[in-house]
Amino acid sequence: MSPDPRKLGAIHTDFKATRQKRSSHFSVTPCQTYKAKNGWIFIMCMPEKFWRTMVETLKRSELLKDSRFVTMQDRTSHRDILTDILDRIFMSQTVDCWVNLLGDKIPIGPVLDIDRALESPFVEEIGMISSVPHPAKSDLRLLSNPLRFDGERPVQKVGSALGADNKDYL
Repeated sequence: MSPDPRKLGAIHTDFKATRQKRSSHFSVTPCQTYKAKNGWIFIMCMPEKFWRTMVETLKRSELLKDSRFVTMQDRTSHRDILTDILDRIFMSQTVDCWVNLLGDKIPIGPVLDIDRALESPFVEEIGMISSVPHPAKSDLRLLSNPLRFDGERPVQKVGSALGADNKDYL
């Protein structure tokens, strides 16, 4: 007899993959965005050991004993309740605080707006920033296309001004 996959912390396949709130995974919880004091974080607790590690690091061991959150499937079935509990915890500190506390223990990262993403040393280092000529702004900085073809990202350019190509198309 094979072991019960719920006890192994397996990802459950009895859920239909549909769009979920907060960019959450359809069958893994917690694996989504959470509110912090000054922004948002994304946490991914798969495999099961990450859930235990996160809860122990947060000093919230009562969550490990709560029957609604024992297995991945239990947590996913009670996602909204768990989201509310974790939001209250994470809203007590800043994004940087949580990333520093949990960053070497579980997958966690800040959710960046465009301005912060453009200032990110990591994004710059991996070549995700493009400077694009623009008629109204000499050096428009954009996030690059994440795809690469033969090791190169497609060249970005601004579109024509509204109506500028009408004659050609008509």
